Amino acid sequence: MMIVKTKYGQASNTKSISAQQAARIVKNKFGGKVLKVNNSGSKKNPSYRVKLLKDNGHVISVNVDAQTGRISG
Repeated sequence: MMIVKTKYGQASNTKSISAQQAARIVKNKFGGKVLKVNNSGSKKNPSYRVKLLKDNGHVISVNVDAQTGRISG
């Protein structure tokens, strides 16, 4: 019974930031232009993959944790 409640609780707040918020976080950190935002990660560990064209012409891809908004990779 308790396990079901915990799973339900986690499922209801799997994403706390939107794709737009993820894009904004990356843009604020690196500058440039957001090209694409994809859902990635798993149900337990959701994240966004943000592709960015930097002002110097480089294209970078970074992961943004969908729960915390933390940038990695």
